[in-house]
Amino acid sequence: MSLVALGAVLVVVAMLGVNRLIRRGLAAPRIVETGVPDGLPWIEVSVPGPRGKRLFGWFIPAATAQGGAAPALAILHGWGGNAEVMLPLARPLHEAGYALLFFDARSHGRSDGDSFASLPRFAEDLEHAVLWLKARPEVDPQRVGVVGHSVGAGAALLVASRSPGLAAVVSLAAFAHPAEMMRRWLAWKGIPYRPLGAYILFYVQWVIGHRFDDIAPCNTIRQARCPVLLAHGTEDATVPPGDAERIYANRQDERVSLFLMPGSHDDYGELTQAMAAMTGFLNAATAAVSLLKNAPARGARSAARKGVIDNKKENSRMNQESTWSNRYRDAGEAYLFGTEPNRFLAHRVELLQSGRTALSVADGEGRNSVWLAEQGLEVTAIEISAVAIEKARRLALGRKVDVTFQLVDMLAPGWPPAELHNAFDWVVGIFIQFVGPEWRDRQFEVMKQLTRPGGRILLQGYTVKQLEYRTGGPSAAENLYTDDILRDAFADWEIEELVEYEEDITEGTGHKGRSALIGLVARKPD
Repeated sequence: MSLVALGAVLVVVAMLGVNRLIRRGLAAPRIVETGVPDGLPWIEVSVPGPRGKRLFGWFIPAATAQGGAAPALAILHGWGGNAEVMLPLARPLHEAGYALLFFDARSHGRSDGDSFASLPRFAEDLEHAVLWLKARPEVDPQRVGVVGHSVGAGAALLVASRSPGLAAVVSLAAFAHPAEMMRRWLAWKGIPYRPLGAYILFYVQWVIGHRFDDIAPCNTIRQARCPVLLAHGTEDATVPPGDAERIYANRQDERVSLFLMPGSHDDYGELTQAMAAMTGFLNAATAAVSLLKNAPARGARSAARKGVIDNKKENSRMNQESTWSNRYRDAGEAYLFGTEPNRFLAHRVELLQSGRTALSVADGEGRNSVWLAEQGLEVTAIEISAVAIEKARRLALGRKVDVTFQLVDMLAPGWPPAELHNAFDWVVGIFIQFVGPEWRDRQFEVMKQLTRPGGRILLQGYTVKQLEYRTGGPSAAENLYTDDILRDAFADWEIEELVEYEEDITEGTGHKGRSALIGLVARKPD
């Protein structure tokens, strides 16, 4: 053998040795579950996975299935994790009405092993888990979503980009790009990027059969085919929250939402807050699917067309969460509509003393609910945007008042629950003109249900003339109020005050300047 040939052989042998070391160093640790979903109904299942492999999991049936089969979620851990580490999500999601599949990816937990694990293989496992759920008789196949953490979150976003038929995706602590995550790992290990680190990145892409650019969450988010919630801990030292912001910045439409919450990569200091955001998002997404599913039959062209129109209306409503969260987030530390109460509301302070409890609907960043609490009322505030609620909580804390904040889509099917019917002395709606006539009757009906006999509703809104001023409010004329609209809506109540007027208002940067306004106070019959 020539020296050249011998040298080539030695190089190959050395490279093979390096490759084995790379594989060994990057292999996911296998940690087997030691617990079970205590306190919940569960069965151990074996899910058929890719390449003939079996995936271990726990299936938790929904507590109730209104109208038949229930919505369901496939829940996937991160690198080196297992189904057990995701169990803190089980009870709140189960109580929210979801059937749940917690499972192990290949080469993790109690699932079958494979030659290697990777983000694309996590995604394959997740797709098989979704198919398994959709085949269950107690699961509504049109209302199946996925929840993933870390690498599992990246896998969930990859699935969202290529798999039609998902209802929703929740991404917990996803990294923006695998190459950047790998470079963080290299720095942590003290491995220089050149030449060894660069070779490792090249080799990993060759092994998994995918370019990092093609599977990077910051890129796959552009092809997401369903609503997506990007949730991330603000104290995450493993994957900086800036990664979530980069993914969010690359979104292509308003179906993608971003929620930053206290907590690290694996633990969230405010799990209740995180779960409120998650369940609120999932409920809205699955409710939209339900309405699409129940659209008129396709047999008649007119009925089909009506179904399409109704679906567009529903999609428009469902986009409210993303739209408003984006607006509140873009305001930064400032408050979009300021921190002072609406003037029409504040000028009725003496009348408000006639009640003890108050509900502020579509409360936004808390300016009105916090002020109501300062007047001595027991206040609940509902809002569709988790971003707004977080800012509202900070405002209440700074003002040293207690307000019960709830992440709620007031127009979601089945809301309000029976225990809130006739519960409040005052129901307050300040500039809640985010829906048109197709939803306005439902909006007012919900407010009426919430008001106790003898209680009152207070509304402040814009009139059609506001389109001339353009100093705030919706741009669609059909969303605006007229005297006749409000009189018709509350014809069965005692209208104590209904006034149209103009004035200059300053409510943050959102409402500023000359405005055409209307205010209503109506009393519910005893």
